[in-house]
Amino acid sequence: MNANNYSVGYASAILAGKPQAQLVNSSTPKRIKRMTAEALSRMESELSRLQQAITSIQDTYGQDHLRLTVLRGYLAKLVGDTKIANIWRGY
Repeated sequence: MNANNYSVGYASAILAGKPQAQLVNSSTPKRIKRMTAEALSRMESELSRLQQAITSIQDTYGQDHLRLTVLRGYLAKLVGDTKIANIWRGY
C-alpha cells in the first residue's frame, strides 16, 4: 500500500477533527455526511481537551521518568541490603 493513498473515511475523519479556524477557507462551514454541526462542535472540543492533556503529559514525562528511575534504583538497593532483609524476616 502506498503511504500517500488515504481512504475517503480517513480524510473525512481528519476534516471532522480539525477546528474550523485551521481550515484554508475558515468562513465556509464544514459539511460531512451524517454529521450535524453540533456533533462536529462536540468532536472539536473533545479533541482540543485531548490535545491539552497530551501536552500536559509530555511536559512532565522526562521529569517523571527520571524520578521513577532513581526510585527504582533506590528500592533495588534497599531490597538487596541484607540488614533490611533480615528486619523484614523478623515480621
